[in-house]
Amino acid sequence: ITGNWYTIYMAANNKEKIEEGGPLRTYFRQFECIDNCEKMSITFIVTHYDSCTLLTVVAQRAEGNVYHVDFMGKNSVQLIPVSESMLVFYAENFDGEKTTKLTYAL
Repeated sequence: ITGNWYTIYMAANNKEKIEEGGPLRTYFRQFECIDNCEKMSITFIVTHYDSCTLLTVVAQRAEGNVYHVDFMGKNSVQLIPVSESMLVFYAENFDGEKTTKLTYAL
């Protein structure tokens, strides 16, 4: 999983979160395992209309292959390898009011 990855598709059950200008419209760039994958560094670009911001967050491993990280709320994240060249990033984001389920193909 460590390496450069690029978003090719995104979907959400709350599409407003990933539409143009949405807070979870993200374009992934890199993942890095830290401490035998007990932590995962996630680098991505967030777009907000005319601006782009490169961010890196560090997620903490919970049970199994689930990671937790704070970004625009509380997130539970899973990285699902599909092949050597494809990865599915699944997340559930709780913004304090609503849970949004997101899937990104990388």
